[in-house]
Amino acid sequence: MEDVGRPAFGTLLRQLRLQAGLSQEALAERARMSVVTVGALERGARRAPYRDTVALLAEALALGPEERARLESAARPQRPKRAPLDSPAAGGAAPDEPTQPNNLPLQLTNFVGREVEVSELGALLATSRLVTIVGSGGIGKTRTALQIAAGALADGAAGGSLEGVWLVELAPLADGALVAGAIASALGIAERSDRPVLETLLPYLRRRRVLLVLDNCEHLLADCARFAESLLRAAPEVRILATSREPLDIPEELVLGLAPFAVPDVCGLSVPDALRVPAIQLFVDRARAVTSFELDDANVAAVLDLCRRVDGIALGIELAAARLKVLSLEQLRAELGRGLLARKSDGDARQETLWALIDWSFELLSEQQRRLFARIGIFAGSFSLEAATAVCADEGDDETVLDGLEALIDKSLLVVETRRDDRRTFRFFESLRSYARDRLAGNGELEVLEGRLREYYLAVAAAAQAVRSEPDWLDALRPLEYASDDLRAILESTLGARRHVAAGAGLAADLLDYWKRQHLALEGRSWLERALDCEDETFSGPLRARVRLALIELQSMGDAQARFILVVEAVAALGETPDQSLASQASYHLGHVYGLLGNDTAANEHLEAAERQAEGCANVLALAAICNTRGIIALKGADVVTAIRFFTRCEQLTQRLNRGHQRIFPLGNLAEAARAQGRFQEAIALAKGALAIAERNAHDEATAWLLNNLGDYYLVAGDDDVAACFARDGLVKALEAQDEWRIIQCAETSARIAYQRGGAEIAAQLLGYADEHLAALNVPRQPLEGQLMSELARCLRSALGREPLQRLLAQGALLAPEAILALTNARHSKALRKASLAS
Repeated sequence: MEDVGRPAFGTLLRQLRLQAGLSQEALAERARMSVVTVGALERGARRAPYRDTVALLAEALALGPEERARLESAARPQRPKRAPLDSPAAGGAAPDEPTQPNNLPLQLTNFVGREVEVSELGALLATSRLVTIVGSGGIGKTRTALQIAAGALADGAAGGSLEGVWLVELAPLADGALVAGAIASALGIAERSDRPVLETLLPYLRRRRVLLVLDNCEHLLADCARFAESLLRAAPEVRILATSREPLDIPEELVLGLAPFAVPDVCGLSVPDALRVPAIQLFVDRARAVTSFELDDANVAAVLDLCRRVDGIALGIELAAARLKVLSLEQLRAELGRGLLARKSDGDARQETLWALIDWSFELLSEQQRRLFARIGIFAGSFSLEAATAVCADEGDDETVLDGLEALIDKSLLVVETRRDDRRTFRFFESLRSYARDRLAGNGELEVLEGRLREYYLAVAAAAQAVRSEPDWLDALRPLEYASDDLRAILESTLGARRHVAAGAGLAADLLDYWKRQHLALEGRSWLERALDCEDETFSGPLRARVRLALIELQSMGDAQARFILVVEAVAALGETPDQSLASQASYHLGHVYGLLGNDTAANEHLEAAERQAEGCANVLALAAICNTRGIIALKGADVVTAIRFFTRCEQLTQRLNRGHQRIFPLGNLAEAARAQGRFQEAIALAKGALAIAERNAHDEATAWLLNNLGDYYLVAGDDDVAACFARDGLVKALEAQDEWRIIQCAETSARIAYQRGGAEIAAQLLGYADEHLAALNVPRQPLEGQLMSELARCLRSALGREPLQRLLAQGALLAPEAILALTNARHSKALRKASLAS
């Protein structure tokens, strides 16, 4: 009862911040925490913040005793309340504009006729974490699910606001193993190169309150069911709304069957009564979109009959209504009757009716439109006008493609999507795509169009790779942005089927920036590894090198030995190639891996060679990477002045390349250089600048690195409490990213903080974890980290004794990564309790 009327912590924090006239950035600066922490608290992503976090915020806001007590009260965990979703407004009005993150496509047509089902589904979603909409093709499952998702964004779900709603389109996937990767891609989660994507996805979702819409599960039922079960167990705040022709058939599932629209079998229906019939509502709405149609006493019976003939199937009603642009209502009924009678039903009656409706619509197209309709079936998902023109047009037919697309859209045979950047893409309903592909195979063009599609995306990817070192590199990637389904289809038909394997390998390598930008490192690595398995005599030396160099860039920092093997193979494959850009990349990676392994002399030799080669071919991107790595090696050798020079040049080059997000690394390293010179306030300012860039670009690994570094800077500056906040936030982010390298670094910093605050036993366990896991990576500590850990070990021996220390180190070595966070939290809470008692 004490929670009644109590404001949410995030809501109250935002009110107090605005009253104080502060931005999130200003509050973060005053509270000595990161902007991402303040934003997460205000959004409700962290509903029960730690007490010291509340204390820092209260101090930064200069709160009086009463307001401080309110903030502390709001920070106590609240019991979630469950409530059904409100149903959308009558007549299909769109819900309020959502503010939460989402990838839902903008709908260009009204939602009509399913208000009762939407209300029922909303209620089910409020009480169950997995709801599946089941129905035959063309019934309207996807459109209904999108309406539910939009409503959930506007109203929240299960008694609280959502952190996001994400649509995952599964129809284009042929391999169930890609389900988790598709979900990670939709969420924008960076896949880890050293672990299955599910091991990255589940920890990321464990603390998040999101709704996933899994659309078209029927052909991947077993994989979707396994994923849903794993997710429901691991992430208690996540909900799933699925669409399928069959249930997933797992215990947690609630199923709602979506039937065709009921069409009353009555005569003399009045217009007002008819307009209350969902099927007629849909027909009238879609008819009004293409002509000045109005329902009246003279045509109501004909419309009722037409809806009955198509068995109340939503897609059938839409296909029929679109024809009113060129046919009268009576002509439409006559044409429709002939189309349906031409096909005998010998299977599922509704599916036969739908197939007959598509047959009928197809036969009414012109010859050019039929050809384009069939050819568009080659696309596995969304596609652009440029792609359609390049793949589907015969020579000189560019304008015909545009006209044909417009005609297919007018006839409701093609969906146009308005992206949030106002670009347009197109796609088929899944049943129409299947029909079109059958037609393409029937007329003997399937293999030809597969070749055209492959050549088009090979050219696009090669063009993007060619301008990696140019300021307009992002523009070159745009044609790939919505092409993930087609890229997977091409790679499966080449590397998966072992046909045209050199083309597939080249595509996988040229997609390097695409894999990174779409957070698909693990998938990219998987295709590149398959390319290595497929190597044959068609692979040239440069191609063998390109595949290996791309694979190196998608591996984690901890894979030093694997990187070394790959780069040596790449150098051997290049031989005496005149390609200086590839030679520069190989030399750079060889220098980088020697640096990771602690051989700085060999590292500098190869990096100097790489720099000469990169300058020779004006590869500015390579020069930036080389400068950053040379700066790191100089800093390791205590040559801070040289390190600063390299880091500064690296930052200038990244800005010149329009890769401002990569300023994270030189700025973060300049902070490390300032720290090495004892300029801690400058180090903090530089690291916070880099952190802001990392957070804006959702770069989780860099965010973890910088948060942890800030913990170190505040520790050496003498502010243990703030150090603990940053170090813990860094550890949380490293755990979410499943970045073992960063987890180890965070454990080391947390160990030093724990010791400084009187927790020698916890510090010993954290050090034991770091020692064990760093040894498993077979990578030496950097000199500064080595000195700090050696000093910590000496202090712990003095404080605990040799044998107790060894026992605690051994205990720490056996800890799971999540236990590290529990240790830091336990120590943190203990210190707060002591402080409270002392006061």
